[in-house]
Amino acid sequence: MEKRVRRYVVGLDDDLGLAALDRAVSTAVASDAEVHAVFVQAEVTDLARLVANSSPPSMERGLERLVPLVRERVARLGPRAPVVIVHGVVGSAADALVACAAVLDAEMIFVGTHRRTGISRLVRGSVAEQVVRSAGCPVTVVRGRAHDLSARWPALHRQVGVCGRPTNGGSTA
Repeated sequence: MEKRVRRYVVGLDDDLGLAALDRAVSTAVASDAEVHAVFVQAEVTDLARLVANSSPPSMERGLERLVPLVRERVARLGPRAPVVIVHGVVGSAADALVACAAVLDAEMIFVGTHRRTGISRLVRGSVAEQVVRSAGCPVTVVRGRAHDLSARWPALHRQVGVCGRPTNGGSTA
């Protein structure tokens, strides 16, 4: 019986995509999986569609920029590095990530988020939210930590230890 290959799909666009890539790669190392990084170019014009079987120049430029970055990040792991494949896709980012995950029968999708709110979110949308809503597998949304450091436990907080000793941050004081 052939062993099923675990696959992770990660949206790759900018610094957020690279953070999501880092998370996907570290997860892949721990679970012996391969990573499929997906760079999505927005829909092209009708003129570009006339050229049969060619990808738009903007997608090629994006891939030329991103592939070396991916190669460099993965190379840091040396022999522990998982298989990583970069795909270029034309279309909607959320639709492309969900479709790639379905075609690859992926275990999980990793996607970054810009934390957009209000008008910006209304106008530009949230790829992460769309992926979470339509993916056929678990989705990990990756973003940098930005906790409100002035936060305190709610007044009616109660903590009950179950196993082991809490590390810093686990105190009820």
